[in-house]
Amino acid sequence: MFYIESNIPFKDSDEIVSKVKEECTALGSQFADSIVKYGNKQKLQIKSVDALPTQGTVVKVTINSVISEGNANPFNPHRKQVFATATLMVDGKAADSNTFSRFSGGGFWGGFKGSCSVLQHTVNTLGNDVAKWLKKSAAKA
Repeated sequence: MFYIESNIPFKDSDEIVSKVKEECTALGSQFADSIVKYGNKQKLQIKSVDALPTQGTVVKVTINSVISEGNANPFNPHRKQVFATATLMVDGKAADSNTFSRFSGGGFWGGFKGSCSVLQHTVNTLGNDVAKWLKKSAAKA
């Protein structure tokens, strides 16, 4: 069983653009839900919890930074990127770590999507990346 926080935190909240913190309040929980969803597809047992335990197998994930430029406008399209770090901890000791990033311009119909919607798509894809990495890391640990 792997444990992750149910709301992935920002590594340093001061480094995150205030509009993202104020408007995209579900970003951390969307990221955690995505890791659990894709982890289940990888046949991993992942449980999201409010506080990480000090013992057991823990996946400590942080959102390091978020770039949120542009908007739903054909002359200034979305340019969103999320950077995250995941560390596999076994009984309080780091077993493996990796950094991840994903970019999105909003995709098809991006000009009709809001910034938080595009960022949600980005963390959803990152959740898949983290789950795939976790499956490989767990096999090594």
